[in-house]
Amino acid sequence: MIVHRMTFHIKPGHTDEALALLLAESKRVNWHRPQRLYASKVGRSNTLSAETEFANLAEYDQYWTDWLAQPEAHAFLEKWLLLEEHGGTQELWDLAA
Repeated sequence: MIVHRMTFHIKPGHTDEALALLLAESKRVNWHRPQRLYASKVGRSNTLSAETEFANLAEYDQYWTDWLAQPEAHAFLEKWLLLEEHGGTQELWDLAA
């Protein structure tokens, strides 16, 4: 299993709006896969992180191909880019234990 972790730096004053947008998109997609959303409590302020589990890289690639093919995904990204600052990260992790 692999985990895709995305960490986002949000423009000051927009963290609640960005979290609500992520939650709504996660609910809309509802592709029945483990996903977790995190908001920073200690550390850099205005930071959100999302983790999604995949069985393998082929499943990961298919997920993003299917999502990007949806018009709703492009509408989400237009809103999202107004809230996000540059400098986040994307990581793929193998489950080790």
